[in-house]
Amino acid sequence: TNVWDSNYKGVYHLTDGTTPSYVDSTSNANNGSATGSPSAVTGQIDGGVNFSASTDRVTVSAISTSSIDYTLSTWFYYPLNVNSAWNTIFRSSTAGHHIIVQRSNLHLGLYDDGASGFVDSGFVMSTLSTGWHHVAARTSSGSTLMYVDGAYVGTSANRIDNSLTYLGNCGACNDQQWGKADEIRISTGISRS
Repeated sequence: TNVWDSNYKGVYHLTDGTTPSYVDSTSNANNGSATGSPSAVTGQIDGGVNFSASTDRVTVSAISTSSIDYTLSTWFYYPLNVNSAWNTIFRSSTAGHHIIVQRSNLHLGLYDDGASGFVDSGFVMSTLSTGWHHVAARTSSGSTLMYVDGAYVGTSANRIDNSLTYLGNCGACNDQQWGKADEIRISTGISRS
């Protein structure tokens, strides 16, 4: 826990390689609980988790993203899980997907349930090779800048200010499972790139 500064609100290594774990590695002890049955998989760094079924997700105590800078990141395996219309990795409890992929065109962006709907970053996920990649979203004023594998790939001209609650899927709406993920990190009060 001494590795993560106070701006980190949640760091989830997800597994020891054989058993899924949703223990928060920061001093916040914001441990998650699983719904469905996310399974342990070989990850990018030790083990990861596969959110493959329609109800697979992890719920954490609400982490505020309102009116502060934040950065959300995870390693993920491409191609993503094939499901209905979306793949969600970070979602609020009420309205807003902090990082989402639209299945019809495989565009990366965010989704504002309350106003503007899908806000495209312009990045097309199908340009990625098969294998592990890193995605990060960081806010800057009223926008969300997207990074893949450490490179800036586009901006969604909006931001989600609703508290983050769900990892790996939409939450109650289900069937937006992400697929394989590893090393989920949430930080606030600072915009990391």
